[in-house]
Amino acid sequence: MRGQASFEYIALVGIVVTLTIPLLYYGISKTTETIRINQADDTIQTITKTADNVYALGVGSKDIVIVEIPSGVTSAAVNGKTFSLFLSIFGGTSEFHANSLAYLNASAALLNNLTQKGTHRVSVETYANLSGQVNVLLGGYCGDGFCSSTENANSCSSDCSNYCGDGVCDYPNSEGCEDDYCSDCLGSQADCDVGEFCAEVDGGGVCSASGYCGDGICAYPFLEDCSNCYLDCSVPGLLCCFDPILSYYYNDDNCDIPPSVTDCGDYCKWLDYSQAKGYENGVCRQSEAQCGVHNEAYEFGGNYLCEVGPLGDFCCCIPEG
Repeated sequence: MRGQASFEYIALVGIVVTLTIPLLYYGISKTTETIRINQADDTIQTITKTADNVYALGVGSKDIVIVEIPSGVTSAAVNGKTFSLFLSIFGGTSEFHANSLAYLNASAALLNNLTQKGTHRVSVETYANLSGQVNVLLGGYCGDGFCSSTENANSCSSDCSNYCGDGVCDYPNSEGCEDDYCSDCLGSQADCDVGEFCAEVDGGGVCSASGYCGDGICAYPFLEDCSNCYLDCSVPGLLCCFDPILSYYYNDDNCDIPPSVTDCGDYCKWLDYSQAKGYENGVCRQSEAQCGVHNEAYEFGGNYLCEVGPLGDFCCCIPEG
């Protein structure tokens, strides 16, 4: 009897171990996958938030961020104001993306490096495109083909050249404000006295010391912008756009959907502001018919914000009241 009991005990332990090992393996795998997801999401959020910070500070701003890239990142991409990471997980590929207030660009070297597991330092800095628009460059370096705000023709001739419109004020060589006026020098001191900045008046440069909101001169990007002086900065080429989600003004080349609209609910709130639709929020549903079941309005224009939504791919707006 004692031998049989021992055998039964050993058999029971064997069964318990056999059942426990898969559960333990699943738990460890689940924890590992959760860590990878959190690292991917933290990476895109950290980079885009830093991009917003340097963009708000204007030309000449730069910061360095340190991010931790998990294993399984298949690619990284920048599209307009959106930064994305693609992660191989749970037998498929998941996309993690975040939006910035600024238009983004990234060096090919950075996008390639972000597919490598480990700790990475990412430079985040402003640069001006040929139209003078301030954008944000990720992972820039001399030789990447972008003339960032921390480079010029002297420090990085491979990226920067001296011509009016390159976004760099080549003072005192060939560009200035009142003398040899070039729009690249707007907002800088160029050939102005201490305490004055270069402003544009009637197509020419003027050194101005006034710098107060309401003087008719938008001292952009150093002193004034749409957020603190709508009166001066709402001019052609420097549009002042209102973001109803964050309740602030920002500069953009158009005033379409604001960058803070990142989900269906935000899209519905924006429609209420821009078109008086009478929506207070929104949710993603499995089908257009489900909108009607819940007494909601289907807005197909917000579907792209539901593509990675947990509930469905159709944007349904919730009426006020």
